[in-house]
Amino acid sequence: MAFKRRAVLVGIMAAALAGCAGKGPANTPVAEAKIDDFAGSWIGSSQEETQRAAAVILEAHADGGFRLFWRNVQAGEKPGEGLEFRERELAFKASTRPNFWTATVPADRAYATASLAGPTLTVEVVGTTQDGKVERQLYRRTLVDGTHLKLAYTREVAGQPASTIEGEFIRKPA
Repeated sequence: MAFKRRAVLVGIMAAALAGCAGKGPANTPVAEAKIDDFAGSWIGSSQEETQRAAAVILEAHADGGFRLFWRNVQAGEKPGEGLEFRERELAFKASTRPNFWTATVPADRAYATASLAGPTLTVEVVGTTQDGKVERQLYRRTLVDGTHLKLAYTREVAGQPASTIEGEFIRKPA
């Protein structure tokens, strides 16, 4: 079953890489967005040296919260390592502040929040690394139009930049 799941995921990721190649979104982000504007399935790829493909699903809930699920796949860093798969799911509950949510997070994370300002949905996940250092991850997803969004990801460990990724996504038709 795990093999079949990975085979399907690899197929989706290959389609994402092919679908995003050379088809950049419009340059101007939308003026204002609502969480419902981000709802749906998105596929994309990074523009980095190490190619990554990703799928993101955002399900908006009637109570104002949402579920965010993402998966990515990339080639192993060393020759012959094969593919590396990562996935994460967070459920966000609306707070008393407009356009601000908090998440119930897995035990490996201290907390996660999401905020929406203009066209950008920012998810911040803060926790500790295995050796006890504070790790902060920021996912800034900017809605460019109804079918494109841009991702700017940054990761810091102990206050120092550790990695950055930029990617482009297209909305998967319903």
